[in-house]
Parts: sequence; C-alpha cells; structure tokens
Amino acid sequence: NQVSADVVGTIKEKIKGLPDGIQSLLGVMSFIPCSVGASVLNELLMDYGDNRLTEDEIASLLKKASDEGMLMRSMESGNYAFAHDRIREASRAYVEEESYRDELVLHLADVLQRIGIGKGSKMEWCMYTAVDLLNSLPSEKVDVTDLMKLNLKVSKLSKSRGSPEKENVLLREAAVL
Repeated sequence: NQVSADVVGTIKEKIKGLPDGIQSLLGVMSFIPCSVGASVLNELLMDYGDNRLTEDEIASLLKKASDEGMLMRSMESGNYAFAHDRIREASRAYVEEESYRDELVLHLADVLQRIGIGKGSKMEWCMYTAVDLLNSLPSEKVDVTDLMKLNLKVSKLSKSRGSPEKENVLLREAAVL
C-alpha cells in the first residue's frame, strides 16, 4: 500500500531528526512486541552502546518521545507503547538501515533472557521475545547449539502454558538449526 509506505517514510524522516537518545530508545522498543515498563527499558538501554544511560536519563527520553507523539504511557500500568503501529514499523525500518542491527538484536536477546529467567510468569514474554529475536539472525551470528536449546526450552514453556501453536513453531526452528 503506497499510503502506508509514505507514512512510514515520513515517520522515519522524523525519527532521523530526533536526538540520538530518542532514536536509540525507539529502535530498542521496535523489537519489543508489547508495551513495556520503564524498568525493563532501563535494563535494555543502560548497558547498550557508547552512552551508558541512567534511569533518570531513560525516564527523560521516554517523556520526550511521548511529547513528540511517538510513544504513549498507559496510566493504568505505567508501561510505554508506540502511539501507532506505523511508528513501530518506521522505528524498526530505521534500525534495519543501520549497520548495528544484528548487534542490537543480540544485546536485546541477552538482556531479555536474563530478565525472563527467574522472574516468574509475569516476565515470560521476555523469553519468547528473546528466542524470536535470535531466530531472526543469520546462523553465523549465533551459537546454533545454544539457540536450539533455547528454542526447546521455550517450546516446553509454550506447551505448559497451553500454546501448542507457538510450541510447534519453536520446535520447527530447533529442528532447522
């Protein structure tokens, strides 16, 4: 759809005009499939890239991104989400153009696995997202044995949660590896 492509292109240009910190924030969030709280974003952003950010700096970036109309904050949960799917799409497209995409995906998957392990069912989405991110990378970028084990682990988690569709997808991914 040409209109959709034009909208994404326009938003991508707006993103390029934003400060680097907001660009990084939007790029990171574009790989997270759900709304996310500031605490998770703190863990994802604090140790990434050349600029080590504090919680206060990340909170400021979230506010600025909200002020720019890129993000919305849920009053109920306090989580942040993209104001529109096209903003997520443009943020992801912006990252896809950059050479650091695979490095970012590896970092996000690593942090999400750490968050997802031992935090209970509330944070299981982190494990699903981590395995999906790793599965999206070329095989030479990941340890195939570790990825196969992670796919099997998360497929068992899916099965225990009554999600046979996701279990089957992850089992197919493990078999392909």
